[in-house]
Amino acid sequence: YTKATYNLLKNPFMTPKSIQDPHRKIAFQKIEDWVGDILAIEDSSEFEWNHKEPIAGLGPVGSGRSCDQGFILHSTLAIGVKNNGGTEVLGLPFQQYYVRPPVRENRKRRGGTDEVIETDLWRNVIKEKGLPKKSKVIRVCDRAADIYEVLTETKEYGCSHIIRLKHDRVVLSEDCQIKSLMNNLESMGQTQIEKRIKNRTKSEVIKLNFNWKTVLLRAPERTGLKLPSLEETVVHVWGESENGEKIEWFIYTDLVVNCLRDAIKIVQYYSLRWTIEIYH
Repeated sequence: YTKATYNLLKNPFMTPKSIQDPHRKIAFQKIEDWVGDILAIEDSSEFEWNHKEPIAGLGPVGSGRSCDQGFILHSTLAIGVKNNGGTEVLGLPFQQYYVRPPVRENRKRRGGTDEVIETDLWRNVIKEKGLPKKSKVIRVCDRAADIYEVLTETKEYGCSHIIRLKHDRVVLSEDCQIKSLMNNLESMGQTQIEKRIKNRTKSEVIKLNFNWKTVLLRAPERTGLKLPSLEETVVHVWGESENGEKIEWFIYTDLVVNCLRDAIKIVQYYSLRWTIEIYH
């Protein structure tokens, strides 16, 4: 069976696209048929073949040692949210691969180059129509997706987003940065969660505070471009465990947040991002 599998995969027809297209069609149909919210949870993972002879077609991974080689797999996993709060995996509507060039891109930024760079993986999901154009489809991403173009292009495409803050942008109306603004706002409500501790045999209750605000953010500088400002709702949640462990998230969203229940839903949806970590 192993030999037969290798013979099959050596066939020129067996490309990632030809293998995945049938599944992608099924995933798209499930998304179309789903009644409630759909979380398009995204992240990248490194596939490594380290300490081996050089393999053609692979690039630097990990810390960039000469013995490290592999590629980046960027997955979009669709999760349907049920009325009772449960979830169902609907499939992988989009998945892409990226091989880093021999010279690492650490210093390359979107404003300084027109070349395809690693951060474009987040933009390609929209550019290559990796998701249906539905407002019920909500992109859920970690700090790596806090990119101006990802936020604006997702809105223009017709999907929503929940993305954790990485860049402490300037709030135009307040002439201060987001974290400073949100930290100076009082708590607008509380909830509590249970966290497993001590080898998952016990749990502790953690009280979480919430506030939220819709803000207009200064656009980044891009060579030769004058970009419009960015309107986002920022949900801020923070708390502290009994042993002093601090919990704090700042989350961007374009979903409506009018009350504590709305803010809690945003944070609950973001917490489901861990599903992609389990998948990888």
